[in-house]
Amino acid sequence: AYIDRLRKVIEYTDFSFNKEKVEVTVSMGAAYYYHSDVTHDQAMKRADRSVYKSKLAGRNKVCILK
Repeated sequence: AYIDRLRKVIEYTDFSFNKEKVEVTVSMGAAYYYHSDVTHDQAMKRADRSVYKSKLAGRNKVCILK
C-alpha cells in the first residue's frame, strides 16, 4: 500500500520543466527479502523483474514479487 501511495503522489504532483507543465508517472517494483536469500542479489533480481512486469502491465503501475 505504501508503494502505491508513493506512485499516486508522484502522479498527482505538478511538475514543470523549462516553465512548462509535464506529466510524470512511475513504474515501481519491489521484492521481499527472505531469510533464505543467501545474498541481497537474489532479492534485487526479483525487484528488477517486478519493475519490468509493472511496465509491461501498462506503465504507472506497482508490482511486488514474492
